[in-house]
Amino acid sequence: VRGNTLNVGFSYSGTYKKRDPFIKKTDFPKKVPRANAFRMVNAQNTQNLYLSSLKYLAIEKVFLQTADLSEDGELHITYNQNIHTSHPRAIGRAIRVLDQLSPPNVTSFKLTNLNAGQSMFSVKVFREEFNKYQNLKQAELLRTSSEIIKEHATEILDHEYQPEPELPAFFWKLTPSIRSQIGGPDGFYFGDISLTLHSDLIIKKSLNFHFRSAVGIYDTFDSLKLASDSVLPHVRSDIVSYLKESRKFNITRAQFNYLDNPVGNLYYKLSAGIFEHMFGGVGTEVLYRPFYQNWAIGAEVWRVKQRDYDMRFGFRDYETTTGHLNFYYKEPRSQVTIFLKGGKYLAGDSGITLDLSRRFDSGFTVGVFASKTDVSKFEFGEGSFDKGFYFHLPIEVFYSNYSRGLTGFGLRPLTRDGAQYLIHGHHLWGVTDQGQLLNVDRDWSTIYD
Repeated sequence: VRGNTLNVGFSYSGTYKKRDPFIKKTDFPKKVPRANAFRMVNAQNTQNLYLSSLKYLAIEKVFLQTADLSEDGELHITYNQNIHTSHPRAIGRAIRVLDQLSPPNVTSFKLTNLNAGQSMFSVKVFREEFNKYQNLKQAELLRTSSEIIKEHATEILDHEYQPEPELPAFFWKLTPSIRSQIGGPDGFYFGDISLTLHSDLIIKKSLNFHFRSAVGIYDTFDSLKLASDSVLPHVRSDIVSYLKESRKFNITRAQFNYLDNPVGNLYYKLSAGIFEHMFGGVGTEVLYRPFYQNWAIGAEVWRVKQRDYDMRFGFRDYETTTGHLNFYYKEPRSQVTIFLKGGKYLAGDSGITLDLSRRFDSGFTVGVFASKTDVSKFEFGEGSFDKGFYFHLPIEVFYSNYSRGLTGFGLRPLTRDGAQYLIHGHHLWGVTDQGQLLNVDRDWSTIYD
């Protein structure tokens, strides 16, 4: 280009609406070896059924937490999993394993999904019905004979089989990552490539610690020079200083979380630590999410302090209290989720944010947002109000195996200090995704995948 610049690019086109838009899955359900022998042995002793279920469900990456076989032939298990974005697909995989292991006196399966130690939903499926429709893959017929309910976890305490989990448990992975800064007088695009450590320490069933840090490999930040001229507290506009001083090593999150579901559809979270690249502190979030409705309402409040530019353990002088009321509504015809956030933002301004998003069958989500607060156009600066767009793409669309990983991209035309809210991990709206019937029904057709 112009005789002095080499540009390299690529494109990949397709539709993200379909469930498997690019690559067909080869991650098929596992067969239990010598299943007939297992059924005979398990008929003699219920403990054998529990132990074999624990082992072979784990091979399917479905982790049994408790189990109980009632006198009327209902095998009830609780489980958690972190592989399938489709909750019915995880249910179907688990039922296939239990069906291969269970003796003839087991006539129905009840499975309760747990996330962050909380009960999200239960599905009761009759064994005969599950097998009758399996060959035809008529998931909609199975749905009419199945029961999906919201159930609090108190009855789990009475389950006969309750293996003691090995806690604390530690999980980690290393991934490449990219930070981007787009637009501005210094140039159109600046970015870095780093190696990022993602780790989770599960201390107790409801208490965890999430840590994320990165080591820089290569960046183009040297040419970034423009300093912020904002008259508001510099809660976001010092982005150049954060990018340049944290490029060798940074900590983006070191957050403790305690989550609980005290009654029915009410959830809360207590958090402390480093929440994001610019702020750390303490706070709480509460969410009321009715299981049989298409709306939810919540609130959050945080006392936070601004971090040093090197994004390690130091802090700057600026601190504030920020909080919002949150309202979510999924419009049934368009399947658009409307998210309204109103309250006090990081720079001390007050106002409202409107976010509109749509999730497609593949899991691809696209959205737009806009915020307006009580600061004047002069105080806000160029752009007058905050706005932008984003998308989240499941990485499983590019692979033959199922995975819950996401990649995404978001863009604000300008980085200003008005209408900026805190970013924190384990947001309750995401944690409780399976705690609403519409999200289970949404993917019911995948139960035989």
